[in-house]
Amino acid sequence: MSSAALPLDEDRGPTMLGVFWAMAAVSTIMVSLRIYARHQIRGLGWDDLTILMAQVFFTLGCSLFTYMVMNGGGRHVYYLNTAQLLDAAEWSYISQCPIVLVYATAKASVSLLILRVIGPGSACRRTILIFIMISATIINVLIIPLTFVQCHPSRALWDSSIEGASCWPSYILMHYDYFLMAYNVFCDVVLALLPATFIYKLNMNRGRKVVLTATLSLGLLAAICGGIKIQYQEELALAQQADFTWVSYNIEMWAGAEAFLLIFCSCVPTLSPLWDRFVTKKLDSTYGRTPPKHSAGISRITPAESSLAKGPYLRVGQSRVEGTMTNIQAGSQTELQLINPPPERIHVLNVYKVDRGSDQEV
Repeated sequence: MSSAALPLDEDRGPTMLGVFWAMAAVSTIMVSLRIYARHQIRGLGWDDLTILMAQVFFTLGCSLFTYMVMNGGGRHVYYLNTAQLLDAAEWSYISQCPIVLVYATAKASVSLLILRVIGPGSACRRTILIFIMISATIINVLIIPLTFVQCHPSRALWDSSIEGASCWPSYILMHYDYFLMAYNVFCDVVLALLPATFIYKLNMNRGRKVVLTATLSLGLLAAICGGIKIQYQEELALAQQADFTWVSYNIEMWAGAEAFLLIFCSCVPTLSPLWDRFVTKKLDSTYGRTPPKHSAGISRITPAESSLAKGPYLRVGQSRVEGTMTNIQAGSQTELQLINPPPERIHVLNVYKVDRGSDQEV
């Protein structure tokens, strides 16, 4: 290309880093709040562990993208020397690995979260969730070894000057990339819409059902990002031997946005206890726990060190358990709130108010 036809020496790397690290900061805050909320209700589970892993992978991916940008990522190849070109190409491939792992672990986290909500029932939905969790993990993880074994030696993937190197036909990985991106979009859509098929059956008020359905459906945003990313895949394939450091900007940005939204959206539904505690001023100590089987039985909760002569009765199942109650004076009534939930999984359906001077069971 003649010097007169060269594009301007622009650098989109700083923009990329600013966006990536801003997303990393927000997702870190969201995951931290999620872990705190679950710890407060003693409800930490495998879905929290997997989303924590996803956050670690995302932060690692941001770090690798930073190194790529420092070596010319986001600039036109015409203004990079040979060493910068090789480093930018190499780290472009390497930095994709943790982002792909975010897709796998975040989908596993969402699947595990929904499994906790539906409990032991609905075998069909459980089968769908387990299938998505396993298949998405395998398909996403598989792209990593396939990427680096397509050329022998692997360095020939970004260094075409190596003599005697052999590589697979480019269409093999390109077709797998399209399949991978389409399958991720499909999984995101299923995970976003599946909760709407059973939440309306849960024993909670209508407003709570609407909010829970909406928050669990936020994964559609990640699906949209995945769909947009597909259109840039062909553009990137055509630029592999041309201005790849510049053209890869679009797909890398959308890939990062998809990973971020998977983490962010999966955390939103789990923050309900914090919202209830600090905004609506009530604590739902059972949110996120596996719901118990419905029962007409009544269990007695005996308050420890309570000023009430007799403990209140809550419809919680068939087991007799003890918990610590606090008495909050509200005019002529006392609102009872379970502060320290017992080890057993208790499903509190309502918070009752009783007259302070009455010993009558409610």
